[in-house]
Amino acid sequence: MNTLLSDLSEDELIARLREIITPSHSGTIGVGDDCAVLADGTLLKTDCIVEGRHYLAKTPPEQVGHKALARVFSDFAAMGGAPSSILVTIGVRNTTILSYIESVYRGMNALAVKHDARIVGGETVSLPDEAPQFFSLSGTGKCHQKPVLRSTAKIGDGIYVTGKLGGSFPSEHHLTFTPRLQEAEWLVKHAPPSAMMDISDGLAKDLPRLAKASNVGYNLNLADIPIRSGYHIDNALQDGEDYELLFTLSEEKEKLLIDAPYKFTKIGTISRVTRLPLEGGWDHLKVSS
Repeated sequence: MNTLLSDLSEDELIARLREIITPSHSGTIGVGDDCAVLADGTLLKTDCIVEGRHYLAKTPPEQVGHKALARVFSDFAAMGGAPSSILVTIGVRNTTILSYIESVYRGMNALAVKHDARIVGGETVSLPDEAPQFFSLSGTGKCHQKPVLRSTAKIGDGIYVTGKLGGSFPSEHHLTFTPRLQEAEWLVKHAPPSAMMDISDGLAKDLPRLAKASNVGYNLNLADIPIRSGYHIDNALQDGEDYELLFTLSEEKEKLLIDAPYKFTKIGTISRVTRLPLEGGWDHLKVSS
């Protein structure tokens, strides 16, 4: 019997593919974190957005470009790093109006320049008229200190998030969000997290990923989770595409957040076991076409 991708979760697919991939060279951090880290400290990341899945045909093209690149930058932030060079692959129909693609690039370029990164090349592929368009971006970056991994949370650490969660699609936050590069830089320089990742698939999906990678449990205070105005706790846990930082901090470093110029909210504690496991969140292989 042939296994379909719809029979698996995204995490299960990644686990199966990891069995095929030759292990990384010594000093390289490979599959399992928000970015790969080469032996010289270079960060590598790739991401893709698809028309009809991540944005709509009517979405302003500048926002399409912003989102495409901001997703990559969010993963650099999750590693405690900053972006440098970007490659862009576009899959487009040849009936697309040129000004649309130019506006997508303006959206990408504006965000790149804001964070002192540059688009340095890419690729173009023509799609059939009925195919959804896509924008696939790859980037390099560097860590401000050492990379912050998902797998290094410790029992007793506090669990924190930036910003607010939930309702990203109906509020259009997913098109306009600011990648938390500045917050990440402040954290690694002033209150280094023990572990960190970004929230892209919902807190209910991403916190268990961090806990599993670190071989720990977690206990949440649901009442403390910051929720976007007009939405509720289920949105904050399940919706995804928040692109906020999720990080853990040792008890002795928590006091260093008192003078932080950014808002960080404590929502729980890393524990030996999990009392109330989270379930759900966004899974890319479970979405119907």
